[in-house]
Amino acid sequence: MAKLDFSKIASNIMLHDKSESEISEYKVFYKKHLRHIEDKRTLLIELNKLFVKFQKLVPKTVFMSNPDRYELENEVETVLRKYFKDEVLELFNKKIPTPNPKQKIDNPENKLWIALIEGFSQSFEVAREQVKQEYLYKTNFLLFLHDCLFHSGLHPNILKRNTNVYSRYNLLLTHDFKSPKMKQVETKTLMGLNQLQNDFLSPYEKKLPTKINGKLIPFKNIIQIKITKTLLKDDEIDLFASKNKFSWTENSKDVRMFVDCCQDVTEELHRNPYLIDSEKEKSINENIYFVDPTRINELKDLRNKDFDLSKLIRLCEELNIASINNNYITSPVLVRAIIDHVPRIFKLKSFSEVANNYSGGTKSFKRSMINLDNSLRNIADNNVHSPIRDKETLPNKTQIDFRQELDVLLSEIKNFEMINKKQQTANTH
Repeated sequence: MAKLDFSKIASNIMLHDKSESEISEYKVFYKKHLRHIEDKRTLLIELNKLFVKFQKLVPKTVFMSNPDRYELENEVETVLRKYFKDEVLELFNKKIPTPNPKQKIDNPENKLWIALIEGFSQSFEVAREQVKQEYLYKTNFLLFLHDCLFHSGLHPNILKRNTNVYSRYNLLLTHDFKSPKMKQVETKTLMGLNQLQNDFLSPYEKKLPTKINGKLIPFKNIIQIKITKTLLKDDEIDLFASKNKFSWTENSKDVRMFVDCCQDVTEELHRNPYLIDSEKEKSINENIYFVDPTRINELKDLRNKDFDLSKLIRLCEELNIASINNNYITSPVLVRAIIDHVPRIFKLKSFSEVANNYSGGTKSFKRSMINLDNSLRNIADNNVHSPIRDKETLPNKTQIDFRQELDVLLSEIKNFEMINKKQQTANTH
């Protein structure tokens, strides 16, 4: 039998306790002092600038009366008074305990003048060291303020938690039980792995009915199962909701958004799903989705402080519904709605500007966008605005097939957003 390494176990426990202490410190401080901040972006920029100035002055802190230091500290106090109550300012100006003297002069004969020099030297060294420690404390406090605000009180160590201990799972089940023409969604959140397996995955894999929220859903009516995972504790979910801009209060919980914002682990836990019936499977094999579902999931994963992508995502989902049902008049109209909806994401006013003036795309991107702006727009207009005739020629799948061009547009939105996010992160740091 292998011997337990108690020293390693003790070390892991200490690391865990330290990590959880930092996580707790973040969320408590954020809830008490930072939650009320409305213009977080402006404050983050100001804190970052002050932190950089503090770092530049570190080598000069040996001079106790450095005027630049006093001027900078006054600048910080002005910012803190603007955004916070006195308690945060008091924390910034917290006094550091006087350090113990390190320097000792050898004085075997106990001469007075040597003792005086020693006393003066030690006093000066202690004062200088205290100034340095206070300055480093204030620098680190500014960094703590910035990072706590940037992460919305959710310390990055949350992602390092032991998954076997902290993992909880959410289920999103889409079905058409008792409503064949309309999909319904049921959700179940914050389950342990055993509950998820026993109550949902095992019955599903055996093609048995699934009981959820008081409903017994027959296997044949289940369209899709999505599983997501979180490492958050209960008192951290409201911060997660605030960060991702959805509601999570006593009276209002946007459960669907919570499930969607957590880490998708469907493929990891549900390796043999029967996600669709044979008719729908045939449709997918024939590749009749207008928008690749993985592209829609990529849009759902994007987080943009300036734009709400929910309407764009919904337009793509409705376009797929129209495509599955061979709605060849509706499909180009929805594509046109999409291209008219997205120009502001690229910081342009119209889709014609995206097609002709967007500087971030390649030549092939420009050709695809011009095709959408001209051919697609004309086909959509013809389907919507043309008056009735003696004999009509209805559009077919080939005529309205702009799937490649639309996918190029959506992929560029993803790339543009990722580049923007990196730039914003670089600017705040």
